[in-house]
Amino acid sequence: MRVTTAFFVAMLVAGCGAINQSVQIEDGSRVEGNVGTVNGRIEIESGSRIMGEVAAVNGAITLTNARIGSLHGGNGDISVLGGSVIDGELRVRETRNEPSEPPRVVIGRNARVGGPLVFEQGVDLHVHESAEIGAIEGAEARFFSGDEPDDR
Repeated sequence: MRVTTAFFVAMLVAGCGAINQSVQIEDGSRVEGNVGTVNGRIEIESGSRIMGEVAAVNGAITLTNARIGSLHGGNGDISVLGGSVIDGELRVRETRNEPSEPPRVVIGRNARVGGPLVFEQGVDLHVHESAEIGAIEGAEARFFSGDEPDDR
């Protein structure tokens, strides 16, 4: 976990969170609880396992070849990449401060979301054709086949 200057590398921790800082879970780490931040991004790196929820209100969330319990976002972009797995739901909650652009949600190559994808606000949803996902509520998916969606 990186909170500005500190981070955990391949460690077992009970849970972690921050208010106005970013969180980075380094390769191979295991978190038994939840990971969250209010105003900062979250990066979960390769081989990491988060048993609980990963949540950010005003920051991007990126999973790269990681496994988590569930994901709850707000105003930030969400990227589920490199064969990452979300065992439960992926939810983008409605927030008090509407973002200038809708959050971009990318479910990448070989990624899996075991539960529903629930969107309480508008999002720009891109799903790789190889991804396995649950039911989608509140958004229309645009499917892609390359390494990244071609919208940028």
